Order: sequence, then C-alpha cells, then structure tokens
Amino acid sequence: MIGSHAKEKKFIDSLCEKKGSGIALVYGRMGNEASDIVRSYGKQKNTLYYHAAEASNDAQQALFGNVVTEKYALLHEPATYEDAFGMIQMRETDELFLVVDEVQRLFKKDSDFFDTLKVFLKKSTVPVKVIFVSSDVVWSSETLPKIMENEGPLYEGALEVLELNFLDLVRLFPSRSTRECIQMYAITGGVPEYLPCWNSKLSLAENVCRHVLSPRGFLYDEAEGYLKRHLRESSVYETILATMARGNRKLNDIHQDTGFSRAKISVYLKNLSAFGVVEKVGSVETGGWENSQKAVYSIKDTFLNFWFTFVYPHQSQLRLISPSEFYSHYIERGLDEYIEQHFVKVCKEFLSLLSQAGKLPIGAGKIGTWIGKQGQIDILMQDDMRNNVVANCHWSDMQVNMRHLDQLNKSMEMAKVKAKARYLFAAGSFSPELSREAEKDETIQLVDLNSL
Repeated sequence: MIGSHAKEKKFIDSLCEKKGSGIALVYGRMGNEASDIVRSYGKQKNTLYYHAAEASNDAQQALFGNVVTEKYALLHEPATYEDAFGMIQMRETDELFLVVDEVQRLFKKDSDFFDTLKVFLKKSTVPVKVIFVSSDVVWSSETLPKIMENEGPLYEGALEVLELNFLDLVRLFPSRSTRECIQMYAITGGVPEYLPCWNSKLSLAENVCRHVLSPRGFLYDEAEGYLKRHLRESSVYETILATMARGNRKLNDIHQDTGFSRAKISVYLKNLSAFGVVEKVGSVETGGWENSQKAVYSIKDTFLNFWFTFVYPHQSQLRLISPSEFYSHYIERGLDEYIEQHFVKVCKEFLSLLSQAGKLPIGAGKIGTWIGKQGQIDILMQDDMRNNVVANCHWSDMQVNMRHLDQLNKSMEMAKVKAKARYLFAAGSFSPELSREAEKDETIQLVDLNSL
C-alpha cells in the first residue's frame, strides 16, 4: 500500500470508537487503494472479510457462506445470508469488524443481503462495525446515500479515497528532482496503483516506453480498459475524449468536431464527469464577467489525458515502430506544453499548503482559475471578503521576465481583481529585471522549482 492515508484511517477510527454497531462506506476509483486501506486496518481487528463476486443471488449467498464457514470452522456451510449471519451471531463473542468489498455488486442484484444485515445488527449481542468498500464512484456517491437516508444513526457516512497529491509523490520518490516528479505526476496523476511499476532509476522516457508504450507494459491497455470497465458505448466516449485532447473544450466545438448532437454530448459528458474523467471548469466569480469565457470542459483524469493526447491518435504507428521511436516522434516535442496544465495543479497545491500554514495574506476560501476571452489567471484564491491572491505558472518558458508579469497584470485588469499577492511560478529561471522588481514590490512572489 502506498501513502499514509491518515484521513482514511481517522475516518475508520471514528466508526470503531463509537459505541454499538454502525455502517460506513469507503470508496474510490479503481487503483486508489480503498480496499487496501480497509483490509490493512482490518488486520488489527477481529475481521470477517468478504469480496463480493459478479454472481447470481444464490451463488453470492453460497460464496458468503463459504467465507463464514472458513472463519468459524463450521461443519456445515450456511446456504443463505440468514443462515450465515445466524452462525456469526452464535459464534461471535468479541467486537466484529465486517468488511464487504465491492458491495455494489450485492445491492445491484437485490436487497436480501442488506435486509438480512440490518436484522443481524439489531440482534447482535456484540458491536459490529461494518465497512462497505466500492470502486464504483457513481453508485457510491449517488445511489447508496439514497438507500441509507432512512437508516438514521446506523449509517455513519462515506469517505472517498482520492489520488495521492504531489507532496505524497515527492515523498515516495526522494531521489527524484522536483522537475522529474512533476513530469511523473503529469502522466500518472498520483493513482497509487500506477506508481509501484515506475522505476526510480530509469528516465522519464524509459519509464513511458516500458510501461505505457510497450505491449507488455503495465499501463498499455489501461486507458481503454478503464473506460470499458465502467461505461458502455466506449467508442462514443473515446471519440469525445479524443476531440477534447485536441483542444475542443466547449460543447459546441465538440459537437462540430464529432457530429454528435449537443444533447447526446451533454449526457456523455455528465457520465464522464460522474466517474471523475472530465470536469467542467469555470472562472472564480469576479467583477469582470463580461471579459470571461463560459465554462469549458477538460479531461480531469491525468493518465487518460496523457493517453488521448499522445497515444490514441497514433495507435497504428504504435504497433509499427519501437516504443523509443514513438516517444521521440510523437511525445517528446509536445510534452512540455502538455505538462503546463499539470504544473498549475502542483502550484495550486503549494499555495493551499501555504494557506493552511497561515503564510498567505488572505484567509482560506475559494481556489480556482479565471479564464478570459483575452488572458488567463491560472490560480485565483479568494477569501470571504473578496481579497485575492493570484498566480500564473510557466513550465515551458526558459526564463520568466517582466512580460509575464505584465500579462498577469493585464489579466487582473480584465477580471477586475486586485490582489494582496501576485505569484509567478517558473520551471526555468527569472530574469534579473523581474527579480529586482520583486525585491522592490513585496506583493510580487517568485517561486522556482527549488522552492517547490
């Protein structure tokens, strides 16, 4: 298991510390270690773990009965949920930690399991802490809450396990430079399952060639496989993601490029958003609404973004030339431009940490972006009193100079915002003139990779 997952463990602790029985849900997209976290926690407890299969109701009951038989060394295997829970009640003398993994498979078939579980919890003479685990994000966030809303205090709530943040990734790869970690983050997105294969002794190009571009690579089939595991009509979804990767981020642009109706695109984008694959990006509210663009869509899932930007359009070539040739011809030249958007995420995380430490001139509040018809503010933080901190992030430029500061100032004019602090982040260096300006003006903050 990768990462400390302190928040998740604290959530489970809170359930276990309460008196009596209770149910909670821990969920997250495939690869985010939701199951690993709960199973690791369960090693410290008297645990009954059941991983639900894709099976009929009768077959599911038999499989659950088999798990109960093995835990309690029963002579006869229970044939139903009622029999199985009855055996647990007879044999259990200590607090029980019951983990039901991929629980959505049980609920989607029928209500037998949950109805029997509730009866068991009421009758049990010992506390039973139930953790449901699911990799179905949409079901977990939309369907289960409706099922549980009438269960009162029995249901303790849910926690989503997210990808690792950039700081977590840096800690996992201490021998890597900040630049290398940002490059890795821009491809893997911090999905824990993707990181163990990443060899810290190989270059970025070597890792991409070995794990993404090679037919034997761990991530070679991951992009399309991930979509097919969760969504039907993958050809439509892949067409939409491919056009978005080419820069078509408005609904009308996607419509014109694909020929799909706007209504159809809206439905498919909603489905992709529910799974965290795409997101709708709008501007933080400022006085300059007439100068801002309408909200646009972007590919939120980092690895899918990388795949559809660089690999998906050239799948024939991928099968005709070596991984190293493919990388040098189709990826290397456009990589810095692609990383720019992910560099913004890293800088946003940096400012959020400063905010938590009380090292910004404004209090906590909104954090987002401002997208103008002309100009852009990559990061706009705003507190409840409409005080602002702004930032622009420059990955591709070898040197950030006064021109970049002027661009930020003009974007602020268009957005009609004033700022307590203006940050310029750079992967390269800062010009002497800009450095001197920052020394004179304390509202200008310059942050390079060493500072990150």
